[in-house]
Amino acid sequence: MNQTSKQQSILLVEDEGTLISLYAKILTDAGYKVVSVSNGEDALKHMVKGGFDLVLLDIMLPQLDGFEIIEQSQKKKAKQAINTIVIMTNLSQEKTIARGVELGVKGYIIKSDYNPEEFLNQIKEFLG
Repeated sequence: MNQTSKQQSILLVEDEGTLISLYAKILTDAGYKVVSVSNGEDALKHMVKGGFDLVLLDIMLPQLDGFEIIEQSQKKKAKQAINTIVIMTNLSQEKTIARGVELGVKGYIIKSDYNPEEFLNQIKEFLG
C-alpha cells in the first residue's frame, strides 16, 4: 500500500465539550481520523500506545495537565514522539508556551485566536 494515501490520525485531548465536538468535526470533515479524549489519564494511555501523526494537547485538563502528560509519556518511553505534539491553550502567557518549547513540542495553538478555517490550516501546516 502507498504510505502517502494513508489517512492521518490525530489524538485530540480537550476537556471542554463544545470545543472537543467542534474540533473533532472540523478534523473529521477534513478527512483525518480523530480519537478524542477529555482527561489526562486517557491521553497518557493513548500516547504511550502511540500511532498518531499529531497530538493536539490541551494544557488545562482534569487528572493530569498537558505538561504532566508530556513528562510522564517521556518517562514511560511513549511510542508517541514528543515532536508530534501541539499544545492548545487559552493561556497566551509566554511562560506556558516557553515550557512547551522546552519540553520539545512541535508548536502551540492559542484556541481563542483561531476561527475553524484558520484552525484547520494550522493543523495542515503542523502535519506538513
